[in-house]
Amino acid sequence: MSFFSRLRVLWVGFWSNFLGSAEDRNPEAFNRGLIQDHQRQLNRLREALAELIFQRKKIEQRLNELMTEESQLKGDLQVAAAQDRDDLALELIARLEKISEEGGVLAEQKIKIDTDIQSARDTEVELARETQVLKHRLESLSSRHQFLQMRKQLKSNVEHASQLSSNATNGLGRIQERIHRLEADMEAMGETPNKYDKELSDMREDQKRQRHMDVLMRIKNGMKNQSASRLLVPVS
Repeated sequence: MSFFSRLRVLWVGFWSNFLGSAEDRNPEAFNRGLIQDHQRQLNRLREALAELIFQRKKIEQRLNELMTEESQLKGDLQVAAAQDRDDLALELIARLEKISEEGGVLAEQKIKIDTDIQSARDTEVELARETQVLKHRLESLSSRHQFLQMRKQLKSNVEHASQLSSNATNGLGRIQERIHRLEADMEAMGETPNKYDKELSDMREDQKRQRHMDVLMRIKNGMKNQSASRLLVPVS
C-alpha cells in the first residue's frame, strides 16, 4: 500500500492537538481549530504532490536523454563493427548495457512515483470532501452532548494519527532519496573519463566528414552532368 493511501485513515485523527481539554473549550473555537488543522494537512499533501510531479518530470527527462543516447550509440556500434574496430565496438556494447540498466531502474522508479501521485490525488479529493463535511457537521453542533459525541468519535482514531503521519513523511523522503542517489550515480557516470571517448569522437568526426564529402561529390557530379548536357546540345 502506498504511503499516501495510508493517509486516507488519517483525516479524522488530525485533531488530536485539540482533544486534551476540548470539554473546557468553546465549541465554536474548537470548530475553527479543527478546520484549520484539516486545511494545513491538505496544504502539506498538495506540497508533497507537487514535489512528486517535479521528480517524475526529472526522471522522464533523463529517460528521454537515455533513448537519444542509445540511438546514437547503436549507430556508432554499426559503424565500429563495419570498420573492424572491435575494442571500440565492445566498449559501445558495454555502454548500451549500462544505459539499459539505468533505464530499467528509472522506469521502475517512475512506476512507483506514478502510483504515489495517483494515490495522493485520490487522497486530496477525499480530504477536500471530508473538510466540507466536517465544516457542516461541526457547525451543526447545538449542545454539549453533541460536542462530546463528536469528541468520542474522533478519539477512536487519534492513536493512529502520529505514526501514520510520520510514515507519510518518511515515504516521501525515501522517494526523494532514491532519486537523488540515482542523479548522483548518473553524474558520476558522465564525469568518468574513458580511453575510448577520443576514438569514438574521432570516428564520429570521420563519419561527419564523409557525409560532407558525399554531399560535395553529388554537387560536383551534378555540375559535370550539366556541363556535359550543354556540350551535347546541337548548334542550330
